[in-house]
Amino acid sequence: MTHREDQIKILDLVCSKLLPPDFDPVNQEVVIPEEQLKQEGFSFYGAMNLIKEFYEAMPKLSSATTPEGKREIRVTVISGDAHSWLSMLKYPNRQIEEDIEQYEIDSAFTEIPPKVSIKFDDKKGIYQTKNPEYCYSLDSESQRMKIVKYLLIHEKSGIANLRKLTMQKDGVISQEIKRMNQTFKLKLHVTHPLIIHLKVGGYSLNKEFFNIA
Repeated sequence: MTHREDQIKILDLVCSKLLPPDFDPVNQEVVIPEEQLKQEGFSFYGAMNLIKEFYEAMPKLSSATTPEGKREIRVTVISGDAHSWLSMLKYPNRQIEEDIEQYEIDSAFTEIPPKVSIKFDDKKGIYQTKNPEYCYSLDSESQRMKIVKYLLIHEKSGIANLRKLTMQKDGVISQEIKRMNQTFKLKLHVTHPLIIHLKVGGYSLNKEFFNIA
C-alpha cells in the first residue's frame, strides 16, 4: 500500500467517526482505540504520524491510556476540514478540473474580476481583507509560513533557497506548496493558488490575482 493510500485510509477512519461536515462546524473529538487501528492494519505510532500530516485539519492530537491499560488516539477535528482533506486525496484532479471549468465560464460571460486583497498576520495567519472570516490559520513558525514570508520579502525564490530555509528535500517542499495552495483556496474561498511555479524556475506569490500585504 502506498503512502497516499495509507493517508486516505486513516482519514476515512477519522471521518467515519464524525458528524457530517454540514451538520456542525465546531470542533469534534474523535477517539480511536489501538485495537481498531490494528484491525485496519496500522501500528499505533504509524497512525499517529499519519494523522500529524494533516495538522491544519486536526489541530489537537494526543495519545492516552484507559484505566484498563489500553491505548487510544484522541484528536480534535473540524469535520469540514477533515472531509476536505480526504476529498483532495481521493480526487486530486477534481479541484483543478472545476477551476478550469469555472474559469472558462467566467471568462465567457464576465469581465476579469478585481484582485482579492489578502493579509498575513503572525497570530491569525492568512486572510481576506474584506472577509476576515475567510482565514487560513498558520503558525508563525511553521514551515509553510516561513516559505510565504520568504517569498513576500524576496519576491521569488529558487528551490535551493527554500531547501536551505526549510531543511527539507525538493520533493517535500513541492508537496507542501501544493497542499498549502489547496488549503488556501478552500479556506479563503478563492480559485487561484497563493504560490505559483514560475516558468523560468522557482516560486513566487501570485500577485496577478491577489493584492498582498
